[in-house]
Amino acid sequence: GDISEDVSFSDYIGAGETNSYTITPTEDAVWTFTSASYGDTFGCLYNSEGFEIVYNDDGGSNNNFKIVCELKAGETYTITVRWLNSERAGKVALIFTKEAVKETEREIEKMNMLRLNKEDFLSSDTVCITGRRFARLKDFIHIR
Repeated sequence: GDISEDVSFSDYIGAGETNSYTITPTEDAVWTFTSASYGDTFGCLYNSEGFEIVYNDDGGSNNNFKIVCELKAGETYTITVRWLNSERAGKVALIFTKEAVKETEREIEKMNMLRLNKEDFLSSDTVCITGRRFARLKDFIHIR
């Protein structure tokens, strides 16, 4: 089913398989997606068009993935989770939580982004703002 609120659950991920979960937030929020397992997990977040927004391997504790990204209300996202080792199989605990976005934080983020020069912006592996990744600073400015 579609996820719109905080949730934690265990799920089985088979060897070489990728599990997908759909998220449709009811409000703009900063979501955290992470796993808790004894293995090395890998997570990836996609927008409704299937564009990869951000991925992570070891951002969480003990080789678990962790993704933190602002998602927009009413848009549908997909988070995929798999074992990094394609031969591994087993249960993994998944924790998906959200935190309301504060407008002051959004304004600070906007000002910080405008201070970046072109080289800094293009050298960043992942810039995740309002659920999108931007290749050019002007793309960020135009959607605000």
